[in-house]
Amino acid sequence: METKIDTQIPENVLSFILDKELFAVNVTKVIEIIEVPKISKIPRSPLYMTGVINVRNHMVPLVDTRVKLGMKPTEFTVDTCVIVVEINAAGQRLAVGVLVDEVQEVIGLRADEVKPAPKFESNEYEKFILGMFSSDEHFAMILDLDQVFSLHEIIALESAIHPEDKTKKEETTKTQAKPKKSTKKK
Repeated sequence: METKIDTQIPENVLSFILDKELFAVNVTKVIEIIEVPKISKIPRSPLYMTGVINVRNHMVPLVDTRVKLGMKPTEFTVDTCVIVVEINAAGQRLAVGVLVDEVQEVIGLRADEVKPAPKFESNEYEKFILGMFSSDEHFAMILDLDQVFSLHEIIALESAIHPEDKTKKEETTKTQAKPKKSTKKK
């Protein structure tokens, strides 16, 4: 009997620790793993947004993954690092740095090893989780990075790294909203 493989379940995941819990993301979403660089704070940014970082001469928004998932803020240690990932939302691709307590390893998965996340009455995080698997007697949740951020949050992240685009969009909207003056003489 042939087993049908769910295309959403990644074949390989990168596992990492957040507040003593094991999580994982699809390896194909990972651009690179780096030490925590100098962080530039962004005034009035969402609580989960730690700031922006320089990654190979590109400004990349840095997200405190713990805060984004409803946990206490990241406590920086020697193991704290940044996983630079690519997220896709509304046809846009964006590099985002996600803070993690510690990177573990790349794990190969078979579709039959991944179980659905438990269902709760009001689990707003359910859409973030592709599934769960067991690793060394611990359960790991596979995060769907494309679902972790809403379109509104993607726009906020992009405007943090490209504030001039936001200004241009606002100016364009204001120009389009103004009624045109008539040039005809009465």
